[in-house]
Amino acid sequence: MNINDLFNVFGISRSGDRESLIRLMRALNKTRFPQLKYFLDLSAEEQAATLARIPLLNRKHDDWFMFRDVERKHTSFFGPMPTLDDIVWSHGKIELETGTQTPKPITAKNSGYMLNNGYTACTDAFGIYLREGVRHDLNIDSQGVSNAYYNYSFVTPKIL
Repeated sequence: MNINDLFNVFGISRSGDRESLIRLMRALNKTRFPQLKYFLDLSAEEQAATLARIPLLNRKHDDWFMFRDVERKHTSFFGPMPTLDDIVWSHGKIELETGTQTPKPITAKNSGYMLNNGYTACTDAFGIYLREGVRHDLNIDSQGVSNAYYNYSFVTPKIL
């Protein structure tokens, strides 16, 4: 099986078919995390204000192997941040973001969890981290203000 075949199933080419990706994000939003609001479903004014507040969303996913040309805003969602109460499965010690009840999206070695929105993250003893789903990010600026958002991650492995 060719890796491109996997993405062609979703109607997305390796070069990043924007319209197919948007349809997929809206379908995931409707079925897996309906409590969140998709960036492209915000009003034009809300989109402009969000991009002014979170300029990172104008950047591309340069860390994604297959979709380096996809802009982060096209995979972004907004809503309340998860808390410990949103964890439906866990293993090991779950660390929290400083001063919050929000679990860190990148887990410590030998730990992992799944949220009720399907986001799953785990790290093995060697520091190999794997995640899938709509990842939360408190995105705290230099003044300590959180400009929180979610970003959809296809299965993403990383070495910590």
